[in-house]
Amino acid sequence: MEQKSSYIKVLKIFFVEPTTIHFIKEISRKIKLAPTSTRNYIKDSFIKKFNKKRKKNPSLLMVL
Repeated sequence: MEQKSSYIKVLKIFFVEPTTIHFIKEISRKIKLAPTSTRNYIKDSFIKKFNKKRKKNPSLLMVL
């Protein structure tokens, strides 16, 4: 359960202040978590978000 709550704490930082620049050390200090764990949670969340399968657009033709 600790892992899930830590993951939510990391994501909460981005939802509360979405327009500011965040550093891993800063986030880890705010939520009192190790910087390596913070980095892993951030990497995991972005991989899940951007690694969705894209549907190919059949109407798009590439001309060389």
